[in-house]
Amino acid sequence: MTQNYHTERGKAIAKEMYGPSGDELGEASMRRFADRIDEDYARIICDFSMNGLYARPGLSTETRELCFIAALTVMGEAEALESHIKIALNSHPSEVVREVILLMGVMAGMPLSLKALRLFERVVSPDTTPLGAFATQGAKD
Repeated sequence: MTQNYHTERGKAIAKEMYGPSGDELGEASMRRFADRIDEDYARIICDFSMNGLYARPGLSTETRELCFIAALTVMGEAEALESHIKIALNSHPSEVVREVILLMGVMAGMPLSLKALRLFERVVSPDTTPLGAFATQGAKD
């Protein structure tokens, strides 16, 4: 029998973040990580994040996601930022998520803020022309 990665609180957080099937999605992700990388490290990651810090009282999942967006914008971590933008849009209007990214222009500087805004636009409006004068620079006609 396969042992679960999520505790009861971790399951609840996964559902808050990813929707009704969040626990199953999270468990499957951790199993893939365990199969491809390392079982012990998968458990450490899940215990530290989903079962640990994400499950702490004091901040709602909705507030926590805005914090993640701010931090990932400042860090320039596009892959994780895209995932957390999608999660945040489950509980916040796009204007709120965009405002957090705009605000990070003060702390991160304009290049990182603009990078995050372009990513945000790709998530919320995938069929629109990319932001920025240089967004299509080098593209072949």
